[in-house]
Amino acid sequence: GTISTSNTVSAFIGSNPPNSYETWDGVIDEARISNIARDSSWIKTSFNNQNNSDEFASISEEEICQFYLTINIDGNGYVTKDPDQTSYDYGTVVELTAVADPGWTFDHWSGDLTGSDNPETITMNEDKEVTAHFTEDQYTLTISTEGNGYVIKDPDQTTYTYGTVVTLTAVADPGWTFDHWSGDLSGSDNPETITMNEDKEVTAHFTED
Repeated sequence: GTISTSNTVSAFIGSNPPNSYETWDGVIDEARISNIARDSSWIKTSFNNQNNSDEFASISEEEICQFYLTINIDGNGYVTKDPDQTSYDYGTVVELTAVADPGWTFDHWSGDLTGSDNPETITMNEDKEVTAHFTEDQYTLTISTEGNGYVIKDPDQTTYTYGTVVTLTAVADPGWTFDHWSGDLSGSDNPETITMNEDKEVTAHFTED
C-alpha cells in the first residue's frame, strides 16, 4: 500500500497499535521508496511480477522526475552548465560557470543561487531559475604633461567603458611646441586617438621654442 506524504504519518512494521496508524501485519522482505505517487494497479502489478514470475506482466517504464534549470543574463556574458542538459534527474549537481564578455566582469548570482563564487554548484530537487549578473568595466585615462601645455580629451570623462575611443589633442602654451607622446601612446601625431581596454597613462611632451 502507500502512505501519503501530505501529512506526518507514523508507520509501524510488525506491530498493531490500537490507533488508526498505517500498519503492516506480517513479514516484510523488501520496502521501496518512490519520489512520485504510484496507483494501486501499478503496485499490484509490480507485486505480482515479483511473486509469480510465470505470469510476468509488463508495465510502462517507471517515471523519473525531471527538473528544468533556467539561466538568465543581466549584462554581457554567458553561463556554461556541467552537465549541459535540457532537464535533470532529482539530486543532480550542476556546476555553473559565468563567463564575462570583454569589458565586463561577473558580479553575482541571484534567484535560486546566491553569492559571487564562480564557478558555483546547484542541486536539482525542483525546477530552478538562476540569473548571472555582469557589470561593465570602467577604465581611467591619466594625462600628464612635460613642458608647458595641456591636453584635451574627447570625450572628457572620469572613466571609460571597454572599447571607447578617446581623441587626445595637445595644446602648447605660447612659446612652446608639442613634440611627442609617451606611455600608452607614442609618436607625434596631434591629435591622436587611444582605445580604452584597460587603465592607461599618457604623457604629452612640449619643447620650448
